[in-house]
Order: sequence, then C-alpha cells, then structure tokens
Amino acid sequence: MKFLSAVFLTIACLFTISEGLINEAWIREDRVSNAYGCKYAVTSKALYCSYDTTKTYKCQCKDVVAQGAFVYCGVEVTKNKTGALENFLDVYNEECAAFNKSFTLSGLEKIYNNVTKYIKTKKEYGSYTLKTDILRTPIKYNETIFEYASVSYYRRYQNESRGIEFGFAQIGYWFFVAFVGALYQIFTRLFPSINKNATVQKIFNGVWVKTYKQPVKIFGFDLGLIPNRLESLVLAGSAIIFIVGAVWGYRYHPNDIVFPARYVQLATYVSSRISYMALFSIYLTFLFAGRNNFFLWATGWNFSGFLLYHRFVARVTVLFSFAHGILYVCISISKGVFVSRNHKPYYIWGSLALSCCMFMAAFGNYNIRKKIYDTFLALHIFLAVFFLIGVWVHLTVYDIQYYCYATVGIWSLDRVLRASRMYLLFGGFRKNKITIIKHGAELDPEDIYLRIDIDNYNKSLFRVKDGNFAFVYILHPRGFWQSHPFTIIKMKESSDFAVVIKVKKGLTKQIFDTINKSGQTSKYYRVCVEGPYGITKDYKVSQFENLSVITVGTGLSGPLCYLNHHRTSQVNEKNGIHNVLHWGVRSMGVVEAYKKELTQLVSQGNVKINIYCNRMKNYTPRQDSNNIASSESVSEEKSENAVSSSNNSITESIFNIENIELISDYMSVEQIINSEMESTSSLIFMTCGLPAICDESRYHFLKALNTKKGDYHFIDDSQIW
Repeated sequence: MKFLSAVFLTIACLFTISEGLINEAWIREDRVSNAYGCKYAVTSKALYCSYDTTKTYKCQCKDVVAQGAFVYCGVEVTKNKTGALENFLDVYNEECAAFNKSFTLSGLEKIYNNVTKYIKTKKEYGSYTLKTDILRTPIKYNETIFEYASVSYYRRYQNESRGIEFGFAQIGYWFFVAFVGALYQIFTRLFPSINKNATVQKIFNGVWVKTYKQPVKIFGFDLGLIPNRLESLVLAGSAIIFIVGAVWGYRYHPNDIVFPARYVQLATYVSSRISYMALFSIYLTFLFAGRNNFFLWATGWNFSGFLLYHRFVARVTVLFSFAHGILYVCISISKGVFVSRNHKPYYIWGSLALSCCMFMAAFGNYNIRKKIYDTFLALHIFLAVFFLIGVWVHLTVYDIQYYCYATVGIWSLDRVLRASRMYLLFGGFRKNKITIIKHGAELDPEDIYLRIDIDNYNKSLFRVKDGNFAFVYILHPRGFWQSHPFTIIKMKESSDFAVVIKVKKGLTKQIFDTINKSGQTSKYYRVCVEGPYGITKDYKVSQFENLSVITVGTGLSGPLCYLNHHRTSQVNEKNGIHNVLHWGVRSMGVVEAYKKELTQLVSQGNVKINIYCNRMKNYTPRQDSNNIASSESVSEEKSENAVSSSNNSITESIFNIENIELISDYMSVEQIINSEMESTSSLIFMTCGLPAICDESRYHFLKALNTKKGDYHFIDDSQIW
C-alpha cells in the first residue's frame, strides 16, 4: 500500500503538471510577450475592425489588413532572436484556433513581404480618429508603445511563473527530504555503526528545550509544541523557499499598460505569486495529514512528526491565502470594481474557501485538539471539503482548476487505502472481546482500563510488526464513527493481539458503563482495526546487545513487543546483563491489563521488570540491589492511599514471579540511565507514553552520552496527536 501511495502521488503530480502544459495555462513570459506586445501596440495605433480591442484577436485572424499590421510588428520585433518568431506564431495560432484559422512560418513571411509594400506610418497616412475610423491601410506600430506593452506582459507572466516555479521548488524540497530520509534508513541498515555513533545520536535527538514533547505554556495556556533541532532544520529549508518566493524579485514598471498605478501593480504581483505558491502547498498539506503518507514509509519518521509539518505548511497556506484575498479586495476597491466582483461566483467561492481555511487554522489550536478531539476532527474534515470545493470553483474562471486534481487524488487515495485496511486487511467489523480492568477498592478509582483482545480477524493479511499502531473502531451507537490511535500489543508466541485503552470521557466511558451495568466484566463488540501503521524499529533494536525500556502506564504497549522480539533469547552470556523494563504505574489496574504479556515476557529469561508505584508503600517487595528508586517524580502524582486487598492479590500473582520486582517509590530516570550505561557498553534505550517521561529520558541520555564510552542509542517511540 505504501508503494501504491508513492506511485499514485507521483502520477497525480505529473498529471497536474501535464494538464497545465497541455492547456497552456502556465503562460511563459518569453513565449507571449512579443505577441501580446504587438497586439497592444497595433490596436492602440489604428482600428481595422469595429469590434477590435486590445485583448481580442478575431480581427487579426480574419481581416487581411489587420493581419498585415500584426505580422509586420511580429517579424520586426523578433529579428535576430532565436525561436522568437516561432513563439509569436504559436501564440497567433492559439488565438486564431477558435476562428478556424492557422498560419505557418512561410505564411507569415508572405504576409510580411506583402505588407511592406503598403504599410505606412501615421504621419504618412494623415489624420484619422482612432476610436471610430476603420482603416484599410496598415499602420506601423509605435515602438515605444510596443516596448511598454511587451515589458508589462513579460513581467506579469514572469511573476506568475515564479510563483509556479517556487511551488515546484517546495514540492521538490520535500521529495528531497524524503529521499535523504530514505537514504539514512538504508545506510543505517547496511552500516549499523551509524546508529551507535554519539554525534549522530546528538543530532537526531537534539532539542531546543527539555520539554520537547510537552506544550509550551504561557500563563497556564498551552501554545503548542516546539520542534526539535532536526525538525527545525527541515522546517527552515521549507520556510526559506516560502519567504524567498514571496518577497524576491518584484520590480516596479512605471509605464505598465496593465497595472499603471504603483500600488495596484505591486499588490497584484504579490497577490498573484503567493496564490500560485499556496496552490502547491495545498498538496503537501493534504499529503502530510494522510495516514497513508508514503513519506512516512520513506523516512521512517513518526506520524506525529509529519503532523507537525502538516500544521506548518497548512498555516503558511492560510497566510498566503489570506494575503491573496486581502490584497485583491484592496485592488478591487482602488479600481472601483469591488461591488461588481463581490457578486461573482468565483469571488464568492474564493471567499468561502478562505473562510474555511482560516477557521481550520483557528480551531486547530493545541488546546482545542486536546480537549475536544472528535469535534475538532469532524469540523476539520467538513471545512476541508468545502475549502477544496471553494478553491476548485474559484479557479474555474481562470481555467486552472486542474491544480486541484492532485489534491483530490491524494485525499481520495488515502480514504480508499484506509477502507482497504479496514475491510480487506483486517476483515471488517468482527466480534472481539472487550474486558474491563478494574479492581474493587482501587488505589485510583479513575485508573480503569478496557482491554480489547482481538483473535477474530483476517490473519493471513493483517500482519503486525513491533511498534505498529492502528485506529480502532467499535460498533457502538454512541461513537461507531470514531477512531483513535492505539499501539498494538502482539507477542511472538501468539497470532492474536490486543489493545489496552484507558477509560476517559466519551466512547470509552459509554462502553465501560454498558459492560458494568450488565453485571459482567467483559462483552463482545464488533470491532474494526484500521492499520497496521507505523515503521518498525526492530532492525535498530537488534543491532545492540541489550534493550532498556523506560515508560509509564499504557506507554508499555509498543516497547513490550520490542522486548519480546529482541534478538537475545536468553541472558547475555558475556556479561550476564538482562534486558530491563522500567515501568511506572499509578496503580495495579494497568499491571493487571498487561499481566498475560508480562508473564510471557519473563518466561524468556532475558528480561528483568521493575515496576514503580509510589502508592504501594505498604507492600514490601523482595530486595534487589539492581532496583533503582528515588523520591524524584517525573510521572506520578503523590498519594499515600492504603493498599487494597484486591491489589494484594495482584502483587501475589505478579510480583512472586521471578524477574518481576515492585518498587514502592518514584522512578528516577537519571539514575536508571546512568546505571544501565555503566553496566553494558552496547545498549539501546526506548521510551514511550507520558511526554514528561520521554523528555526526561532524552535529556538524561544526551547528558550521559558526553561521559559514557560505548555503543548507545535512544528511541522515542511516543506519538503526540
């Protein structure tokens, strides 16, 4: 599917380009300036048909006198210019095609040779009234007027060409980024030493602030996330193209025949250019938001990273669209045509498209996404549809609506592939068991989970790899249309897989209440899983002797699979070091949710599991010198609630298993990382889940990397939606 997505995107872009070339809507300045300049200069000098204007060619196509004057100008101004006369002829034939008239180079030569016998200057001809007298003698064009006109047309279409060229440059830049990302993936597989290089680790994990996965706050208000250094570099390249394209190369032409006023001329140039650039950035906006974005497959980067790029490109698109609209309103007012334009369909639909994209940008704020995600998503899709329709209708007046073809294709393909993953790969909505994980007098009454055990699916096509995630649909009347991403739990000993979901508001609460009211702890629902998505990092994990996981809560799902599949099937004979899972939990409910997988995991013998829960103060675990605890908290809220009898039953069944230890304290990430790096020289760290834990782990890993000698690697497998 990823390959199909890549092929389709390439075809869609090439089709859009070819449509532009076939329809000649990309008007190249060097191709048309002479013909358009001659038309203006000739018609401004004399009238050969009553219906002739400076913009229509019917007279020059049908009337022999008008032909003579026009061709005379064309031949004269293209002398000693390679290919110039051919361009003049092409434009002439295009304009005359509607009148079933065409010319050849030899035909132009005959017309020119003939007209030179009769053509006169205005002085030679005598007096006449330009707007009323229909002349039957060709009049020579005015060279000064031609120069003004040709330069005016040249700069106008040069400006539009630059908008298109910078649009292509933006598309090309992101393909280049994907190409570099793909090369890096290939080289890290061929040369594992790259993943063990400390400098490479600092480059790929370098951040501007410690709280990379946590939003920046001002007065308690979340402003959003700050990209890391590598993401900033990628965004900087894109921003440079946007900025240079938007501000570079404007020149005022004081004798412009199209836009004589300085303000109108420059405003039109800016508005026109950025509108073309916005059309190209729309492709990227829709592509980066798609779940089947083949750039993900090429680079191996997280989906959340491309959502960052999606937001950046989308905001630039909105900014350019807004500037385009405002400038044209000002231009229309200054020319006195605002009222008449305001009632035209292209103007109305363009305004609708602008309103939609501005609403999307405003309601795409981090706080809104976090608090009412389902409402945000539904509104986002609704507005995106009308935005695209509005742009399409707006462009039809200029006959360039095919710029929307690639966007429609990208979005349609993503929807088709999503449906294919749901109904072909997974097998549609099938009955699978959902179980409530809840224990009587729980330490945290809100720490409740749903576990979906999925054994009824198309096992021949739906194949899960380590770290894959999927979007889960549950056929429930309160939210069958909703889908949320969850990491898939798949152990190598079983063909079945599971998903663990924390009960919050919305659909999960509805399902919990339904099952709870029935007096049962589980119930079968029709479940459909759209996926699997994500690029596995198992090839990186297998390049190191040991794996250490630092996570909290349901962030265990992904790392658990990597621990299960790590290449060492037993304790490393050379140094006797286990793979270690350091897992912080609020209460024992989440431990029960993963009990089945934890039991299978430790049976391999090469995994040591340390579970940290400060609320289990009354439980006395077996003492182990390797356990690391601290009063420092990065993931838990302090609570001194008593341990319930139900939790004692969990501890008796889980913590009596060899290699599983309960530590009744907070997890100290700094101590864990330093201790692990001192115990082995070939180690890969993996973190996932709570953003604070991921940021803390990255910070202390990079700090320790400056002093520790060995082969170390860090993977942050968390996703911020």
